[in-house]
Amino acid sequence: MTFASYFDYTGALGGPAAPPSAEFLAALDGEEWLRLLGYCTMLRLMAGDVVLPAGSASRVLHLVADGQLESVAPDGESISLPAGAVFGELTFLDGLPAPAEVRALSEAEVFCLSFEAFSVMGAREPNLARLVLLDLGRLLAARLRHQRAGR
Repeated sequence: MTFASYFDYTGALGGPAAPPSAEFLAALDGEEWLRLLGYCTMLRLMAGDVVLPAGSASRVLHLVADGQLESVAPDGESISLPAGAVFGELTFLDGLPAPAEVRALSEAEVFCLSFEAFSVMGAREPNLARLVLLDLGRLLAARLRHQRAGR
């Protein structure tokens, strides 16, 4: 079974703040996805459900498996989060409050990787954990470069 279709979102990572080629963990094969998802929990959402309140310091990395979500910043700017999008990575990495609220626009399924589960994965499967961290770093660096280029 392959999970590539869940995380194939080239160009759909968030409007103007994201580069068009930021696919998360594109190099993982089906077996590696299964191992990674084994450390995740599945969250099923209804339209209108808030999955990540602004200001939350919950250290959870979220991967949209199905449905449509929206990230809304305090200034009202919104970013679409379709299937394949990753969110919560800033708080996951630094433990500081989330800068925006994320809510479901439709029924949705989200894989949630808690920092604690990631720590267990890191002890059991350090190469997989390293790939996750390096790809999160790559995504964040690409977003920063894209934002700077837009100035």
